[in-house]
Amino acid sequence: NWPVFSVRIFSTSLYVINTPEFIQGILGNTKSASFYPFHIAFTNRALGARQEIKDIVAHNGADNRYMKAIHHEMYNALQLGPNLVETNRRVVNSFSQYFNDIDTSPQSRKLFDWIKLVYTMSLADSFYGPENPIRENPQFVKHIWDFEEELPMLFLNIFPSITARKAWNARKTLTTAFEEYYNKGLDRNANAFIAGRARAARAENFTNNDLAGFEITICFAALTNTVPNSFSMLCNIFANPALTADIREEVSRVVTRTSVDGRTVISLDTTSLDTSCPILISAYNETLRMCVNATAVRVVMEDMVLKDTYDLKKGGIVQIPGGALHESVRIWGSDAGVFNGRRFLNKKDLGREQRKAQSQGLFPFGGGKHLCPGRHLAFSEITSFVAMMIYGFEIKMKDGGLISPPPFKVQQMGENSKKPKYDIEVVMSRRKEFEGMVWAFHVG
Repeated sequence: NWPVFSVRIFSTSLYVINTPEFIQGILGNTKSASFYPFHIAFTNRALGARQEIKDIVAHNGADNRYMKAIHHEMYNALQLGPNLVETNRRVVNSFSQYFNDIDTSPQSRKLFDWIKLVYTMSLADSFYGPENPIRENPQFVKHIWDFEEELPMLFLNIFPSITARKAWNARKTLTTAFEEYYNKGLDRNANAFIAGRARAARAENFTNNDLAGFEITICFAALTNTVPNSFSMLCNIFANPALTADIREEVSRVVTRTSVDGRTVISLDTTSLDTSCPILISAYNETLRMCVNATAVRVVMEDMVLKDTYDLKKGGIVQIPGGALHESVRIWGSDAGVFNGRRFLNKKDLGREQRKAQSQGLFPFGGGKHLCPGRHLAFSEITSFVAMMIYGFEIKMKDGGLISPPPFKVQQMGENSKKPKYDIEVVMSRRKEFEGMVWAFHVG
């Protein structure tokens, strides 16, 4: 119950922030509490970059021209605006190809594996254009998830070709493939994020091989939260028939039917989900609360006093355990450990202090200067995917029963979102009333 406490580990002080009102005091103070040392360590240990690239990243403690340019290009490409609209359009157009492959006859799927495939291929098409290494080599999907699985061992950087063999091989294989992608000039078809990132890197004399070496981390960062969150959200909705029915009714308000070449096209307006589907959005936020268990970390760069009360000394490490706050009974009530898809509909019924605690106590995308730039894209991807699946399809367990969400597995170091302990085999089919129709999205 302590709002802040410290633990001494050898010569380092570890400060744990355990209450919502102190979070932004850390995340918003990038001068005194910095994420950059971890960024430098990740580049040095996990990416296999040559020394010149490591030096460029680490110059001036990573507060340098290159890092500022990357930050600018990334946020410019992924903030609300035309660049994000174009990326969203590419993503959902790829989704629709998979949706249109599902007909009214039951089809067996391992659900988590299928969602991995759909998202990874759609990400590749949207970020890199139609001619990309992952589209051309579907086996690379497994490589990306192998990298994610063994990243903690790769980060240790102790004989990585042996101790993290799958991750090391995945990085090597994708680096070679993406170097060819850049050599052919195929990045001319990339989205604004990839194009801007390449522009910033080339200004510092990155080679195509240098650029390619970073791509697996782009894929990893864009997938390893959206996929488990989509899986968890989909499972928890389909497990509850009343919730499923209510969300279907909401989504029906934002779909239109048109006739194109004699076929009925059903188009889902993604721009209206946030305002017209409050139960869907509540279920999305509840999924983030239950599924995102990230621990935000910062290094104390200079002595600082938090809220005029707590002294944090230079060289210490600050941890903000998101999972502990997301599941706190004190913040969320006695049912904090249970998925309640309607939880975020009832904010007006809460007292002022409780509303404030919940607002501050849900931070799935971090905060401050390092607030996740992909949060808008993640929202669009997850809500669009889940809305279409709930509206247009039936998913049952292999035995015909309701979906039974699997428990979460124990997380590895550095994992942000909880993954299922095991995959589930399901039967999915198009709802009979949509037989022969074409699925599409409208993104503005």
